[in-house]
Amino acid sequence: MTARTTAQSGSVLNIALILGLLVMVAIGVVGILWAAEKIELPALDKLVGKEKPKENLLEGKVPVPVAARFIPAYEKVSKDDLWDLQRQTIKFVYLTAPVGGGIVKNASDILNRVLRKDKEPGYVFFESDFLPKGTRPGITAGIPPGKVSHRVSADKIHGLHGLNPQDRFFLIATYPLEDERETPFSQLPLQGAQKLLAEVQDRSNNASNKARVEIIVRDGYVVTAVQTRNSTKTVNTLTSGKVTRNSPVQEMVIALDPQESVKLAEALALKAEITCSALSGNADSPEIELPDTTPRNDSKGNSLLDQMWGTPSGEDSEGKDPVELDYKIIDTIEGGKTKTEVVPRKKKSTSRPK
Repeated sequence: MTARTTAQSGSVLNIALILGLLVMVAIGVVGILWAAEKIELPALDKLVGKEKPKENLLEGKVPVPVAARFIPAYEKVSKDDLWDLQRQTIKFVYLTAPVGGGIVKNASDILNRVLRKDKEPGYVFFESDFLPKGTRPGITAGIPPGKVSHRVSADKIHGLHGLNPQDRFFLIATYPLEDERETPFSQLPLQGAQKLLAEVQDRSNNASNKARVEIIVRDGYVVTAVQTRNSTKTVNTLTSGKVTRNSPVQEMVIALDPQESVKLAEALALKAEITCSALSGNADSPEIELPDTTPRNDSKGNSLLDQMWGTPSGEDSEGKDPVELDYKIIDTIEGGKTKTEVVPRKKKSTSRPK
């Protein structure tokens, strides 16, 4: 028992000597690296008085406020939009001085200003992001001076989808070609005359199947992109009586000149086919001169009567005296069959003495 105990004690001592030697070697290596300034030991530096001054990472930089959360366009910036909830202070980023490029550096110059466009969190504010001071928040803030807003359904105008706020466009309305002066003659009391005029009118329409195209909006402006909202409607049902239902409606708010807003309302009321054409947003794009599509009050030669008997008023085909149209419809019976004839007559109108 004594020999075995002595052997075990010798083994433990040898292990302790080896571990102590290894620790001394490690301390020596670390000391050499510290002396060669390959590694830093802040506690040892402080003990021997070799503590290095800390580098000021913020030296030469300026704190600039940023958005702490998403702020939609046409909204007024409040303190909550800049407040960092974790640090309980206004959220900043530090930029190298001098700070230029239109960046707003003071939070007081941001608060209570109305944004021109959406602002994502973490981004700084530029002066160009804001509308002029005194602008009221809301949709009306996005209407350019001199224009009025018009809320339209996206399904009533082709090409609205994909447009973003501040995009410019023009609208083209297509109307079917009609001549109101032909209407009274389709209501003639004589059956034979109605049939004859209807055949002539059909041939005329088939020969000139055209449509009138007019540019009703020349400088449209997108205030908000296409948005979906719920439209509430009350309908009567057989089982439940009056029921209120919600249906999604896609709409866009656009800004137009006042007279163009009236034209658009008229075109929608007439159920014209309206097409939206976007203008280029490239800064190098030249101004586009749109064609003049204003309808002219010149119907000479377009109506059914003009094609049959000539111009009913104004100058005749040779540019001579004005004429007035007169006609007769004669029904004759031959062999038990009714035959209808339209006999045109032209007579000169009495000119006023000069």
